Amino acid sequence: MGLRGAKVTVHEHFDGRKELLWKKRQLVYTVMDKSRHQTPVADSKSVNARVDKAMVQRDTGHKPAPSHPWRNMPIGKLANDGRCATL
Repeated sequence: MGLRGAKVTVHEHFDGRKELLWKKRQLVYTVMDKSRHQTPVADSKSVNARVDKAMVQRDTGHKPAPSHPWRNMPIGKLANDGRCATL
């Protein structure tokens, strides 16, 4: 966060080395290659089909059964009657 908006100088040496400098300090950096597994750009005709496919594959979560113990735990207004939930 300290370098946000700061000007960094890139020095490329004759032997191919590169050096990043900020306020005369050398910065440590790594080079990241572009991902090879990028999704191809969708044209306007296939966007709806892709969205429909993603909606079908979406995980909707798990809904507990009506007899699940969590449904019998007093919560909110029901908890104020002095009863305690048992495990």
